[in-house]
Amino acid sequence: MKTMISIGHQSGKKWYSSPLLFCFKLVLQNAWQLHKTYDEKPMDFLEFHQRVVCHYLQTHGHPPEPGRRGRPQKRNIDSGYDGTKNVIVKQGKQTRCAECHKNTTFRCEKCDVALHVKCSVEYHIE
Repeated sequence: MKTMISIGHQSGKKWYSSPLLFCFKLVLQNAWQLHKTYDEKPMDFLEFHQRVVCHYLQTHGHPPEPGRRGRPQKRNIDSGYDGTKNVIVKQGKQTRCAECHKNTTFRCEKCDVALHVKCSVEYHIE
């Protein structure tokens, strides 16, 4: 029964993405059918699809803005490396490293952020 309910739905996507994508595919298919009917040398669907996408990217596309995407990292004001009290200690639970975002069981005692020993220098220099 679960498979019948989840047909056409991918987890993590909004509910409206599947019907919207279906409409785009339908419009593209209809445009290709018209192209085949009225053009002397019709293209196959893949080439037609690629040309439409390239046209829209050239017309409306713009390169992404440089910089990091996502949430900005929250850093302590005292997180700079001053050579004192930036001691990496073992903690009881696993948390994400503030530098490489992988699991770690260590943290900086002064900054109170999770850090690997190898990531400590990079984190405190920035």
